[in-house]
Amino acid sequence: MDAPHDALGRPFLDAGLTRLVASLAEASPETLGHVDATRILVVAGAARRSANASIRPLTYGGDPPSRGTDAFLKPSITIDGIAMRYEICLRPRFFLALNADERVRVLAHELWHTSTSFDGTLASDRRHRKGGDDEPVDRVVSAWRMRGAAHGELLAVEGEARLRAWTVRPPSRIPRTLSTRDSYDERDLHHAVVCFASTQLAT
Repeated sequence: MDAPHDALGRPFLDAGLTRLVASLAEASPETLGHVDATRILVVAGAARRSANASIRPLTYGGDPPSRGTDAFLKPSITIDGIAMRYEICLRPRFFLALNADERVRVLAHELWHTSTSFDGTLASDRRHRKGGDDEPVDRVVSAWRMRGAAHGELLAVEGEARLRAWTVRPPSRIPRTLSTRDSYDERDLHHAVVCFASTQLAT
């Protein structure tokens, strides 16, 4: 895997995950052609019940995307000068309970939830429903494999790796009645150590 490493040989995953997200989108333009991987922040996070991952919308939508309503304001999250539209949080089960193929599918599933206008909101017609999201996600992963499964080896590593995590996590929304911080950037992140269970990527 071509990725920078820390002094102990642990790979940094951030740039590789952005490339993997881009390759999933490029492989399935009819489903994920709207996705801009550079505007999705991928972080490691704490456990949330049995979730493997989650996606958080970072605006209220519109053109241009709005951060505010009459009652609430979403914080601005800017990484390396780029305003983020979505945050994908990978939770402990992602690293410990899944194999590499399942991890790719989890990423594709979270991307599937993004609005086709890519305006920082979730698509109302792509909500969780019983049996409703398996087929389009499976098509995305199949198309990605047919194109060579680019950057998939990133999720087949074993042992410890590094991934950004919040040191100070932005709230999802801030009541306008509060006078509180509403801007966050890369200085609010650190490189956490995550541990991948032993796995293999299917060929």
